[in-house]
Amino acid sequence: MDPAPASAADINHFRKERIEKLPILMELRKAIADTTAYKEADPEAVVAYYRVRFKPALARSEDYEKLIIKMQARFIEQGRGNPQIESRRRPASE
Repeated sequence: MDPAPASAADINHFRKERIEKLPILMELRKAIADTTAYKEADPEAVVAYYRVRFKPALARSEDYEKLIIKMQARFIEQGRGNPQIESRRRPASE
């Protein structure tokens, strides 16, 4: 079973619902995305962004922490200003 939205209308509905239900998290993601550290792909700033991004997606805190630890290790390994990190970053409005 594919959990992805089935259509453009579905993804638009999902995004609208997320903005309405989680406005504080959306504002926090935007605030992080607007920092110089995030724009320069500082690993800690990128991890902070993804902490907020994935928190509502994973119900079990242990799964969430495992994901964050793996992502953090990879971002630190790749280093600040790495084009691979920068190409994955998206605006907080998504």
